[in-house]
Amino acid sequence: SSSHIDALFLNWPSLTRTHEKLANALSTALKAEGEQISIGKILCKFIPQLVTEYEIYFRFHPTAMKCFREQFNTCSKFRAFMQKTKQQSYGIGTMGDANILTLPLQRIAKYPFMIYQILKNTSNNYHDYIQLHNSLKKANELRETINNAIDEEINRTKFEWLQKHVDCTKINETIIFNSLTHFGEQRKLLHYSHIRLSKSTNNLLYAMLFNDFLLLTRIKRPLITKILQIINRTTYNHRRQQQNQYIYKPSLKQTNIDWFDSSEADHLYLIVYKKPIMLHDIRNVGIVETNSLAFQFDYHGHQMIFLTNNINERLLWIKNINDAIHICRRQRLITSMLRAPESNLNSAVDQPIEKIFIREINAINLPLISLQKNGHNPYCIIEMNKCQRQTTPVLCDTSNLQWNVSFRFFICDINNDIIKCSIYNRSKYTIDRLLGSIEIPLRLLINQGIQQEDSSSIYSLRKNYFSEMSSLNWKMRTFYLEHSSNNSQISIKYIVYLNE
Repeated sequence: SSSHIDALFLNWPSLTRTHEKLANALSTALKAEGEQISIGKILCKFIPQLVTEYEIYFRFHPTAMKCFREQFNTCSKFRAFMQKTKQQSYGIGTMGDANILTLPLQRIAKYPFMIYQILKNTSNNYHDYIQLHNSLKKANELRETINNAIDEEINRTKFEWLQKHVDCTKINETIIFNSLTHFGEQRKLLHYSHIRLSKSTNNLLYAMLFNDFLLLTRIKRPLITKILQIINRTTYNHRRQQQNQYIYKPSLKQTNIDWFDSSEADHLYLIVYKKPIMLHDIRNVGIVETNSLAFQFDYHGHQMIFLTNNINERLLWIKNINDAIHICRRQRLITSMLRAPESNLNSAVDQPIEKIFIREINAINLPLISLQKNGHNPYCIIEMNKCQRQTTPVLCDTSNLQWNVSFRFFICDINNDIIKCSIYNRSKYTIDRLLGSIEIPLRLLINQGIQQEDSSSIYSLRKNYFSEMSSLNWKMRTFYLEHSSNNSQISIKYIVYLNE
């Protein structure tokens, strides 16, 4: 139908027209300018238009692939047509399945190569040399943009499958696969294949390496899964014999490794075999001298040995793990620096006139987080004017949210200094969640301390009311947290000292 044609071919007409305009512009310029043709100028004009068209095409490419597969599986006439195109070629070689829809994307990699060849054979003082160089840069940007988008789409599709087919009940924290890592990067699936533990060679594991941890899983219900796979194979073979039509089937090698795209993917359910192995805690990744198919690493003082299917797979695992560890540790260092105590006062500009000491921090009515899911592990970061920072320890799985600390901050301007308090929930497998924060003008703390030496009060920046609470020399103030859905409060016990 016309709706199927629209879904399959998307913006092919406008994409083709843009290429035709580019070809016509080059042809016209060649006739008019001869050997002095300004190829770079023309390319710089049309490549941005190609970027727009390719972005539209790629955005709807998954919908086109889905439409193709649905029609291929349900419509015998469509299968016969695709079989005919495969036999007669029609200029598309052997691209008789859904891969035909990737043909426009394959052009993208050719643009930089062709422009580079032109540039290589162009003199540096040629009038169009700079434009050619700019067009090469634009073509490389287009290729990089589409390649990144393809990687994101592949990751997204695999993450959707993982979220549906992997049971994480063995660990306390729910893993959201398509999310940010603990270090704030988008999670990526870097490598995956079947491996075995050396101590249990009969136990086939589905191993997946992400950019923050290594996940080991096994089949959740082996007997039921095997029955469903047999039924699926029987149905598949019966349909093939009955219709005697070409049907795409993954190769044995692909089925053994790429379980995401296999014909049995819908009936495959996995369960976490061990807690995820955090990459930053892995040490000494290398080969096992006594076994050509094995690799090993140390994790929390224990040596773990894995068996792969072949030597190349072993080398791939070692390389990918080492590369991922290097990047993960660098991101972990950056994240820890953002939470570490800091004091960047410029003595030439900032002249401290007072000090404020914080002894105790309490949190009330924070949003509760299920202990069976992500755990209730809050910590607090206190900052003064973005140049002084202190972080409390993490309170693990407790509802008694009180931090006994010894924090000191230098005060430079009583009227303008601001203390920011932010409470987060620590997570292993995703970015820490903000539970609430508040920016406190320092004058509120100091003025209250000066006016009422033996008392403290509760203050809301939104409601502007006070409630008296008894205290001694240390003052206690309680503030309502912003960015919190639970009327959460934070209490600070502090004292201010004037410089003599």
